Amino acid sequence: MSNKLSSVIYQYRNYKADQVLTHTQLNETIAYFEDQDRLTRIALTGVGIVHGLTISTRATEGGDQFVVKQGVGITTDGDLILLHEQLSEEEPKEKT
Repeated sequence: MSNKLSSVIYQYRNYKADQVLTHTQLNETIAYFEDQDRLTRIALTGVGIVHGLTISTRATEGGDQFVVKQGVGITTDGDLILLHEQLSEEEPKEKT
């Protein structure tokens, strides 16, 4: 797996009115904004756990289980990690 930020695009094209765009031009523009988004997350927010994602263990008949609670993190590639735990009907919303 390669690092998504190993080749960052720092420029984007300017387009003219009524210009026909190729798929390569459109993909380069999208890649530019994705790179900028990733760089912003890493440079301004940082990497690691932003909120939550606490780990605990629970003993079961088959052995211990690791339980990861809901939360948000940012990888070194600038990807967002979101773990959203579904609430059961019995849990009051005030606990979330």
